Amino acid sequence: RVPLVALIDFEAPVGVIASLQISDGERAWLQNCDTHLRQGKTVQRVAALGMRPARKHTIRLRLENPADGTLELSRPLTFTTPPPRIL
Repeated sequence: RVPLVALIDFEAPVGVIASLQISDGERAWLQNCDTHLRQGKTVQRVAALGMRPARKHTIRLRLENPADGTLELSRPLTFTTPPPRIL
């Protein structure tokens, strides 16, 4: 078994705390990301984890500015995971 992962790159002008809102149509979850440790870098990469095979996932990036508490939510991204391989 191989983990099903989608990588999401984004750019932000300040060090932000990122999380992902992920849904596969049956379940939805919030995944916290450890991007606040990379302050000073404007380009970040986070991995969407926990996806199941053969499903269309909707992913939204949520950014929080720890300095003033403002939140931004991205437009929905979609990622369809491949079906499981039968050997």
